[in-house]
Amino acid sequence: MSSSGPYDGVLTVSNPAQAPNQPCTGAPDVLTMTVTVEDQDLVGQNKVQVTIVSDAGNDSETFYLPRVSPGVFRRATFASCVWDGLATPAPGDGVLAVLPNGGHVTVRYTDQQDSHGRTVVRSKAVSYH
Repeated sequence: MSSSGPYDGVLTVSNPAQAPNQPCTGAPDVLTMTVTVEDQDLVGQNKVQVTIVSDAGNDSETFYLPRVSPGVFRRATFASCVWDGLATPAPGDGVLAVLPNGGHVTVRYTDQQDSHGRTVVRSKAVSYH
């Protein structure tokens, strides 16, 4: 690997995450966890995309992490609600449904060019309560 890249992207997620209190039938609440992507291949970018998948009805949402410094992107809150198990969560609606008594979410980031020039999906599963 040369000193100018390409570089491996690094995904970190705080654990445990704090779950929302608001049911999905009301206004969205927030799931609190800090998600950070560090990837020196993205120094010129202003944001990076991550996907979060919940164990509540397999809900999946895309969120963007803003740049906090060159090649570093971070976000700490994500629109979310507590799933009642009745209505089917709507993937892609911008609000992540989670289980009422805790569960897991998986955060995924696609590293478009790792240190070997490959596209790699980096993922972290975290518990929330």
